[in-house]
Amino acid sequence: MPGSATTPVVIGGWQLICAFGERVVALDPEDGSVRWHRDVFGQVLDHAATLGQRLVVVATEAGMVYTLAENGVAYDRWQLPESPTAPPSTDDERIYVNCEDGNTYALSDENESTTEFD
Repeated sequence: MPGSATTPVVIGGWQLICAFGERVVALDPEDGSVRWHRDVFGQVLDHAATLGQRLVVVATEAGMVYTLAENGVAYDRWQLPESPTAPPSTDDERIYVNCEDGNTYALSDENESTTEFD
């Protein structure tokens, strides 16, 4: 696969999620086989985050943030106003992404909002 591999995360307790370039991949931890893959817009930043036990969150250099379900289906997507400077982080309800404009954006699927923190 093109691109360097990102640090994997575990989702659902039974698969490893990592990315290669613009592709997010779920691997079987026992034999390394690909369970599913999803193409995204832009090079995926170093590592994904998890939101709960069933969603994985990735951010790309193009300023896109995606949540993907454990089966690879896209759950939500946001376009940030600037490129991220670091991979996303999460709490129980929100996704946080630091951007080149010096702001941290809080993303929520409940109201599809973006909140800006200075």
